Amino acid sequence: MASPNEIRKGRVIVYQGAPHAVLEMQHRTQGRQAGFVQTTLRNLRSGTTTTTKFRSTDNIEF
Repeated sequence: MASPNEIRKGRVIVYQGAPHAVLEMQHRTQGRQAGFVQTTLRNLRSGTTTTTKFRSTDNIEF
């Protein structure tokens, strides 16, 4: 398990039980709130693309 801050463009992560390739990644913050990582992911099995936000407390599997 790893932190969302370790996500990089081109890496493959496991999201919702399926492998996904990271197409885009942005670290964002909103005012006084904690930061989050916004990603665009492509499912390697079905080919669908999704946009997902990960909080800094989430755990990611590479």
